[in-house]
Amino acid sequence: MNTMRVKMIGTFEMSYNGKTIAYNDFHSSKITELLVYLFKKPFDQISNHELSEIMFKDASQDPLNALKALVYRVRVLLKEFGDEPFIISSKGYYYWNESIPVEIDLDEFEHYIQLAKKDEEINYEYYEKAVALYKGRLLPMIANTLWVKLENTYLESKVLQAMLALMIKYYEEESIEEFKEMSRKILELDVYNEKAHYYIMKQYIRENN
Repeated sequence: MNTMRVKMIGTFEMSYNGKTIAYNDFHSSKITELLVYLFKKPFDQISNHELSEIMFKDASQDPLNALKALVYRVRVLLKEFGDEPFIISSKGYYYWNESIPVEIDLDEFEHYIQLAKKDEEINYEYYEKAVALYKGRLLPMIANTLWVKLENTYLESKVLQAMLALMIKYYEEESIEEFKEMSRKILELDVYNEKAHYYIMKQYIRENN
C-alpha cells in the first residue's frame, strides 16, 4: 500500500501514488482543516456530531449537514489520487482508512529534533535535517486556528534551537558561508535574538582584525 505524504510546514500539500495536490489546487481552509484533523488523528474514530461541532462551531448553518457536504468535497478531491476509500464513515463516525499510512513532515521534524539530542553529545546532522524541513509558519492558511497557533509556537522554538546550535558550530569551525546563511535564517524568525547578534558581532570582529 502506498503512503500518503503530507507537508504542513510552510504550506499544505499531499502526495500519494505519484500525484501531488497542494492547497493552491483547491483553495479551501475548511477542506484543509478537516484533512489535517484526520491526518493528525489517523485512526481515532470521532462521532459526526463531535466533528461537526469542531468544524462548524461558529456557523449559523446546520453543522451536521455542513459536515456531510464538506466530507463529500474532500472525498471528491481525494479521488484524484485513486479510488481507495481514504475516509471511512461507519455507524456515525468518520476516520482515516487505517490501511493507508500517513507520513507528516511535522512528525519527521520532531523525530529529528529528538534524535539530535538523544545522547549527551549533539548530533548536528539531525539538526541540519530538521532545519531543512522548515519552510515557514505551520499551515499558514489556517494559522489562526488555536491548535495551529500553539503548534507553531512550539515548532518555531525548536527550529530556533536547532539553528542556534548549528550557527555556533559553523562559527567555531569557521565555516563562514554556512554561518552567515544560518544567522540570516535565525534573524528572519527572531530579529532581536541576542545570541545570534552576539555571534554575528564576533564574526564581524574576526573578519576585520
